[in-house]
Amino acid sequence: MTDDHAKPITNGLKINTTVTQFHLESNPSLTAQSAHYLSELIKSTKTLKKVWFEGKPNVNDEWIVLIASALTVDRSVREIIMNHSRIGDEGAKAFGEMLAINQTLTTLCLFNNQITDVGPKALTDRLKHNSTLESLSIDAIQFSETSEGGRALLKAKSETFKYLYFNH
Repeated sequence: MTDDHAKPITNGLKINTTVTQFHLESNPSLTAQSAHYLSELIKSTKTLKKVWFEGKPNVNDEWIVLIASALTVDRSVREIIMNHSRIGDEGAKAFGEMLAINQTLTTLCLFNNQITDVGPKALTDRLKHNSTLESLSIDAIQFSETSEGGRALLKAKSETFKYLYFNH
């Protein structure tokens, strides 16, 4: 799939009232333009519950800023799974800012990305304003349980989450 395919697909899904999941795996041809189309879909849909990107080397902080912005107005998406991508600290910060506003998302999965010690702190700082996120999955590839980011995650687990999957 390319950006040229993404626009008609996401436009079609805006009027489709039966699709509840959007799943794309290992597609390096998509750019930030596709993320824009997807963010517009997220803003307008009432039925989409799960957005899943996995193995996307092109999913990076630029994508996440667009997706997180859309999730500040969305009232239907419950799960975001963005594993095996290039999401970094700016993406984690964007998700944190979104979580301060969004009261719908219950699951956020960010395994195997490029989040360093700064990202978890930025992500968890805003969680005190969120009462719906139950599950956060994140790797500690570039930080540890005893680092500032790791400690922020463990503190958030005791105060916020039902489930924290913290691989280290």
